[in-house]
Amino acid sequence: MDFAVSDRAVVLRERLRGFMEEHVVPRESELARAIDDEVRPGVAYPGAVVELRARAREAGLWNLWLANSHEGPGLTNVEYGVLCEEMGRSLYVAPAIFNCSFPDTGNAEALLDYGTPEQIERYARPLLDDDVRSCFALTEPEAASSDPTNIFTTARLEGDEWVLDGHKWWISGAMGAAFAIVMAVTEPDAPPHARCSAMPRATATASCASTACASPRTRCSAAEGKASRWPRRGSGPAASTTACARSARRSGPSSSCASARTPG
Repeated sequence: MDFAVSDRAVVLRERLRGFMEEHVVPRESELARAIDDEVRPGVAYPGAVVELRARAREAGLWNLWLANSHEGPGLTNVEYGVLCEEMGRSLYVAPAIFNCSFPDTGNAEALLDYGTPEQIERYARPLLDDDVRSCFALTEPEAASSDPTNIFTTARLEGDEWVLDGHKWWISGAMGAAFAIVMAVTEPDAPPHARCSAMPRATATASCASTACASPRTRCSAAEGKASRWPRRGSGPAASTTACARSARRSGPSSSCASARTPG
């Protein structure tokens, strides 16, 4: 494999490095404190980061991870890796400024590749174009759920709605997220790697990705039953929060989330 850095990667790296040295590194402590102090339910980014995100977009340093087929720069893994190295010099703040934060990158890519047109417009486009964040609800306290074949959370189809029932915690990106991609078992009798689906679900609070939620049938991705095939670029820091999707007809280990059926 050729690990040589291409000319366009060198140019982008120098532009990215210049932006970092001028706008990010001198304010790194300030921006990190702002993230800790200001991000909360309904607030994805602090004001200072929003300002720098606008500058980065104007400078063409935006969605650097995005594939060419989705109107992105279409960088190879090696080329993008060079840019990630630069952003990693200010890991807590820089990816957010260039709209390259996990799990937003993986969630948007999966929605673009497998989502319905409605899901792409409602969930993926805001991640690409606006100051919006998402989270990825996989981990469960009852299972070694880094392997999705072990999860217990289910999504049951009732009429035109999917009813989520389960317990999620340590949700990557939960604080300030507008929606979650929830991993749930939709085909319990299928082979292990065809049991799960991933579905977007609007989040009402940072502590509950969804509470006994009933979502319209179209909320399930077009890759229903094939969630294990969704591309993910690895793991990232997880928010110390709990999310529940629990049916009012079933009790469970978490009493901190109220049982209720809510509209999608």
